Order: sequence, then C-alpha cells, then structure tokens
Amino acid sequence: SSDLYTYGKPRVGDKDFETWFDCKMLSQNFRFVNDDDIVAHVPPEVLGFKHGGTFLYFDGYGNLKPGENVWAQIKNQLVGEVTGIWQDRSLVPVVIYDHLIAHYIEKLVQNKDFNPFNR
Repeated sequence: SSDLYTYGKPRVGDKDFETWFDCKMLSQNFRFVNDDDIVAHVPPEVLGFKHGGTFLYFDGYGNLKPGENVWAQIKNQLVGEVTGIWQDRSLVPVVIYDHLIAHYIEKLVQNKDFNPFNR
C-alpha cells in the first residue's frame, strides 16, 4: 500500500469525489497546510470544492496540529502575519511565502519527533 502526502494542495474535487477518495485513501492520505498558505484555500468551498484526507496544520509558530478548527486557524494566521512583519519578508506576501516548499520542509524538520496522532 502507498501513502499520499500533500503540501499546500488546492481543493480538487466536489463532495462526491472527496467521499470516494477518502473511502479509498483516508488512512493513507495526509494533507499538510502551512499557516497562511493561500493555495490550500482555493478554489472556494462555496463553489462546491472540498478537501479530503487527514488534515495536518502548521500554526504561525511552526507547531504541527492535527485537524485544527477554523477559528484556531484564523488566530494562527494573524500570528503568522505579525511574525512575518518582524521577519522582514515584506517583498513576498505571507500567503505566498507560506506556500513555498522550502518552508514546508523547514516545518517538517522542526516537528520530526512529533507524532500528531499520539496525544
């Protein structure tokens, strides 16, 4: 069996597709989102697009959190914006900066000893 790990994946299917895909791959499909990554929020859910897989979220401090709720994400996105100002990345908007694969790798390394499923 194979596992699927995605980083900053856009929504790629409707509810029926994601239900079908989760039935086939849920225990093996891990969807990482880095704080303010804009790509993970398109296309909009209001157009019928959905995410599938096990949701894993890096907050504004780089901490890995399983299944972070929407309000916690909003709070963490604000932290990310403020942190971004202090890290002098003003030439690259934080929503783009957080999508860069180098920053996903950095967060994965930071959390290499953390298993979000053992709480």
